[in-house]
Amino acid sequence: MTRVLLYSSGLDSYCAAWLWRPDLCLYVDLGTGYNAPEIRLLGHAPAATRTTSLDLSPWERPEDRIIPLRNLMLACVAAQYGETIAMAATAGDRVLDKTPTFASMTSHLLTWLWQPQHWTEGKTVDLVLPVKHLSKSELVRAALDAGADPADIGSRTWSCYTPTAEGTECGACKPCARKWVALVANGCPPTADAADHVRRHYLPAIRDGSWDRGPAEAEDVITALRRAGRLT
Repeated sequence: MTRVLLYSSGLDSYCAAWLWRPDLCLYVDLGTGYNAPEIRLLGHAPAATRTTSLDLSPWERPEDRIIPLRNLMLACVAAQYGETIAMAATAGDRVLDKTPTFASMTSHLLTWLWQPQHWTEGKTVDLVLPVKHLSKSELVRAALDAGADPADIGSRTWSCYTPTAEGTECGACKPCARKWVALVANGCPPTADAADHVRRHYLPAIRDGSWDRGPAEAEDVITALRRAGRLT
């Protein structure tokens, strides 16, 4: 049974690779504007990597970078390479295609499609979410406990939708903000200063009760801002 981790060079998949120990880290080039820096960091993946492509850029929503049905299509691609497929979804992820229900339904669908027929002897496909019980900061902490280097977790990963002209993380988008929180809350060096974004967009939501990423990630935000001396 081949264990395949859908890998993006992001913080979550890098840390998940340390914990889940896949046979293969599969990177799918989706044709988006941030694929280039992700690909540049693939050599730092904690397991063997393979790259393929599936251009989904025509359906990327400009307002939030969401590609509808992306994870379903990625699961279909990963099923070409193995039987157990992992996605590095965390507790704070809110979209439906990073939920246990999605994983269960997709497993049943892919296994049904792969049942014995004229082109295949059949196989069971299992989509799993091995770190879904962890917040992003808890995931970083677990990777550190598993032996990951604190500096590498930041410098060997990419979490940014809008890179700067110099090719660095912008510090002003949602992925940058969540990465900053996870790194700083664990005492790891951040790769972009997203404290202002976190303070302006996350702190008010936590204080007025509209925060929807769960209490663990709210606590991580407070811890990170306090560590950085930016909790005001």
